[in-house]
This record gives sequence, structure tokens and C-alpha cells, in this order.
Amino acid sequence: MDDRKRRAQLSKHCWDRFDARFDRRYARLVEPKVFQRLLPILQAKGAPQMCYVLSTDDDLDRQELLLDEVWGLAHDSDQTENFLVSCVPGLLGFYSDHEWYTNRWILERTEGC
Repeated sequence: MDDRKRRAQLSKHCWDRFDARFDRRYARLVEPKVFQRLLPILQAKGAPQMCYVLSTDDDLDRQELLLDEVWGLAHDSDQTENFLVSCVPGLLGFYSDHEWYTNRWILERTEGC
């Protein structure tokens, strides 16, 4: 699938109410004041410096970025993009969409689940 088709499919199907697709056993809604402290929380849970990013922003999509850099972008109150960040593949990450105060999630699964 070429990038244009992939992006259109993501925009239409995946990013719209993406949080509704989360398995609630592994996804926890994060209040805005907690999201401000999410970076050290992720680091304490084993997040490395580099994380893999899926985003509606073409320049950030499918990139490995520094965790603090992508967290800063997701934390920016002016951001209009969605971010799905994999810190430890299959075990730890976070999701943030353009609705800054209402839709931030920590995604965490213990090994062996």
C-alpha cells in the first residue's frame, strides 16, 4: 500500500475515535495534571530514550524520536496532531490526540499477558 493510501486509511478509520478501540485492561485515561508528569512515569516504567511514533503528522509518522521530544510535542497545547508512541513494543506506550484535555492514554501491559 502506498503512503497516500495508508495515510487516508489511517485518517479515516484509525484515528477517528481511536481510543474507543483500546483494550481497557491495558489502557488508562490520564488526567491533564497527571499527563504533565507522564514523562518521568514512563521512564520509571522502563521507557528508553528512543521511541517509535505513529502520527497524523507526516514528518513524525513512522519515526524513532527521543521520548522527551515526542512527549513535548504531544504536551503542546497548540498541537493538532494525533500520536501513538511505542516506548517498549507491546508493553508500554502512550496515545495523545488533538483534544488536548480529554484524550490522553497510557498503554501498559505486563509481560506474559
